[in-house]
Amino acid sequence: MITNTPISVYTFLLVTTIPFIVVYLYILIASAKRKRSPPTVAEALWLLSVAALWLAVNVASFSWIPGDVGKSHGEVNATLYVTAYMWGFQLSSAEVKSGYVTFVATSRDTMHSMGIYDENGRLLATVMLMPGHKEVVTLYLPPGVYTLRCLEYCGDGHAFMMARLYVRP
Repeated sequence: MITNTPISVYTFLLVTTIPFIVVYLYILIASAKRKRSPPTVAEALWLLSVAALWLAVNVASFSWIPGDVGKSHGEVNATLYVTAYMWGFQLSSAEVKSGYVTFVATSRDTMHSMGIYDENGRLLATVMLMPGHKEVVTLYLPPGVYTLRCLEYCGDGHAFMMARLYVRP
């Protein structure tokens, strides 16, 4: 088993592989009932190679799936309320303690998106923000400086729409 991969990923892979098996078995059974010759070796190899390629690509992508997907979080250290507006973010606090931080975000005026980046520019999470709707995301944030950026074009000032969040130990 690949480290830090939730069991739900393996279940999903199994469930999505079943159609390959069902189609192959259907072809075999239908051929036998109609007294037709079974699939040729080339046909069988083609179907098996497509299934093997599909399986290999999906297994290789497991490393991109965060290991904490679907797990319950530890104690939330801070809840940060974020309101997006043209062209900025209003944070309930610009500084929080490290640990699990819950972001409760909304938009004041139009469609926005909130991307949360770490100090290395790696995107940690993104959520779409619409007026009248609240989006909630909880992340584990070690100490550092995080950047919130809008990822949905919202007008002339979009490129400058950002905020900094300071996470202290």
